Amino acid sequence: MSNKKLPFISSVSLAQVDGRNVIPTAIHYDSEKRARIGYDAREHCGEPEQLLEDFKIELGQHDPDAVTKRSVRNPHAPRSTVVGIAQDFFFELLSKVNSWLEQQGRPLPKSILIAEPLALSGIDMAEESWLSNYRRAIRRILHGKFEQIDFMPEPFAVFQYYRYGLRHPVIAEQRKHIALVLDFGGGTFDISVIETTKSGDVSQSGTNSRPLSAKSVQVGGFYVNRLLAAHLLSKAVDQNLRGDVRKSLDLVARTKTPDDLAELHERQ
Repeated sequence: MSNKKLPFISSVSLAQVDGRNVIPTAIHYDSEKRARIGYDAREHCGEPEQLLEDFKIELGQHDPDAVTKRSVRNPHAPRSTVVGIAQDFFFELLSKVNSWLEQQGRPLPKSILIAEPLALSGIDMAEESWLSNYRRAIRRILHGKFEQIDFMPEPFAVFQYYRYGLRHPVIAEQRKHIALVLDFGGGTFDISVIETTKSGDVSQSGTNSRPLSAKSVQVGGFYVNRLLAAHLLSKAVDQNLRGDVRKSLDLVARTKTPDDLAELHERQ
């Protein structure tokens, strides 16, 4: 018996930002200290070191309540804290999204759902302290912008998008599902197996709706980019300097916060 062909139905249109549906987590400050985000930031950034892309990861590495502690050492950022950079990104993004919604004659949302990395134990997983900083920072940034701010693990958010956004006919059905979610992002590669309730929904509580298994490793796009950069550096420098280059790159990989840079030798 041949398999029944099911139509792929798109029922929820995505908001447009600068004519695109996807917005890279990137920000650039121009000569007038105006924040540009996403593809607009990449197109107007003249020098690679002026493009800020890692602030999402750094957001969970700093206590957002320590607002007077400087957490940014990039001379191209007029902000002194990572929360400040993230705030500029969010405000610019929301401004563009709200403008698009108004042009479409749609009401502005009163609630927002933020996806977050897996909160599981392990050296490569998102630690609870990181998630706590991440949530508190975003709540601080979006305070007053929305009546309700909630968080959901990224694998659940991916599943919900295909169920309620694109309404894929296989997982939009009102029945129990077991789904494999693969997420290759800028910072991590996540694999999850999700079991839903009998009605096909997922939630963050209950024994019948949970990730059956999950693994998150820090081998995302940024990691691949750095491997390529290391390979090109080894080809570009003199042979007698390659040992120093490898040592410097190893130190970079272990550098987690801007304060760690002060401990490195000037040569490194």
